[in-house]
Amino acid sequence: MRILHFSLSINFLHIMLLLPLSIRGFSTKSLPTIHHILVPIASGSEEIETTCITDVLTRFGAEVTVASVTSKTVKMSRGLNIEADCLITSLPFPASSYSAIVLPGGVPGVNHLADCETLKSLLLEHHEQKGLIAAICAAPSKVLSPLNLLNGSPCTGYPSPSFNELIEKNGGILSSDDVVYCPKNNLITSKGPATAMMFGLTVGEYLFGEEKAGEIAGELLMLEEGEE
Repeated sequence: MRILHFSLSINFLHIMLLLPLSIRGFSTKSLPTIHHILVPIASGSEEIETTCITDVLTRFGAEVTVASVTSKTVKMSRGLNIEADCLITSLPFPASSYSAIVLPGGVPGVNHLADCETLKSLLLEHHEQKGLIAAICAAPSKVLSPLNLLNGSPCTGYPSPSFNELIEKNGGILSSDDVVYCPKNNLITSKGPATAMMFGLTVGEYLFGEEKAGEIAGELLMLEEGEE
C-alpha cells in the first residue's frame, strides 16, 4: 500500500499503488509502532474530520489525545457533542512526547484553535523540533498560515477563495491534490470531510509505514477486491 498525493476518483487507489514512498519524500527507515498523537479541538470543530483522524490513527495503534481549547464537552460544527480527553492546558503526556499534532477544520472551531496561545506555542515548538504537523480543511489557512508554518510548503486546504488567499499570502504553495505531504517541513494537509479518511491514513503511513497502512486500508475497505 503506497499512498500518494491524489484527487478523489473511483479508481484512485489504483493510482496510489504505483509509486514508491521515496518519490514523495517519506522515509523508508524502520519506525516505532507506538506514537502519541495530539488532536486539538474546539467548539465548532468539524465532526467528520475529527472522527476520521482519531479513529484511523487509533486503528494504527497510536495513543490519541483529543484536547479541547475551549471546554471539555465540545459542541461540534453540526451539533454533535464530543467529550475531549482533556483540556489543552493539562495534557497527559509531556508536549515533547507527541509524534504529531493533527488539526481538524470546521468553523468557528479553527478560529478558537488559532486564538489559543497554548496551542500556538505547541505548534511552533513542534515545528522547531521537526515534528509532524497535519491539518485539514480550514485549519491550514486559519491556524498554520498565520504562524508561517506553510511558508515555502506545497499544501492544500478547503478550496475557499478567502482560505486560499491566506495560504498564498503567507508563503504557502497551493496544490490541487486532496492530500499533500511536504517533506521539507514535515507537513501533511488535506481538503475537507470527503478526504478526511485518506488524510488520517496518510498520517498513519508517515508514522507506521506503508505495510501497516495497507493493512489498515484493507480493514477500512478502502482497497478494491484483489488489491493488497
